[in-house]
Amino acid sequence: MNLEKVRTDTPLHQQYSYFDTAAASTPPRQVVEQMVDYLEKTSNLRTYHPTFRKHIYQTVNDIRKKVADLLGENSSEIAFTRNGTEGINLIG
Repeated sequence: MNLEKVRTDTPLHQQYSYFDTAAASTPPRQVVEQMVDYLEKTSNLRTYHPTFRKHIYQTVNDIRKKVADLLGENSSEIAFTRNGTEGINLIG
């Protein structure tokens, strides 16, 4: 992981990076771009749409695999939580 690139891509945190919660940190540009792309592609899907849940589960599993590959782990070991506190409470 190239920390200088992460710092460059996270504009408000040139001196440090804090990724505990989206409420207290600015996401990197790539994250914002992916979020916008995802929202634009799925804005016409509704929870009642037959493919909505399948699409969401597939997207989350694809992201889980990418995170696992980045960390050199198995995707079954990756869990997403709302924030660091929730994650600590789950394993604690």
